[in-house]
Amino acid sequence: MQNVWHRNYAAESIKRIELSEWTQDANFEWFQAAASCGQVVELLIGGSDEFASAVATTVRNTIRGGSAARHVNGRWMRGRGISHKQTNVIARALAEQFGTARAVAAMVWGLTDEEIDNAEVD
Repeated sequence: MQNVWHRNYAAESIKRIELSEWTQDANFEWFQAAASCGQVVELLIGGSDEFASAVATTVRNTIRGGSAARHVNGRWMRGRGISHKQTNVIARALAEQFGTARAVAAMVWGLTDEEIDNAEVD
């Protein structure tokens, strides 16, 4: 599977978004960012929300095809393969099923609140 996040990156990304003064809903914004992460999308496949499961399957296939993210000028950018609507469906389903970014991180990477709180961010 492509676009796999390292657990340290996941912890740092959550902490960074929680600390941002520009963030209105840290969990939802992180869910939107994580919609292009294959490990996170896998959580929704086969779930009780059939629509979210179908969208997650499509997103997973896009990620596997390599068009979900690309490296541009030293930065990873979400590709044209995952639409804004798909991102929002994934984010909404994650919010409904898990509630917080930390709960998703605990499920996917086994991260604890302490590990996220102690993550190094710039």
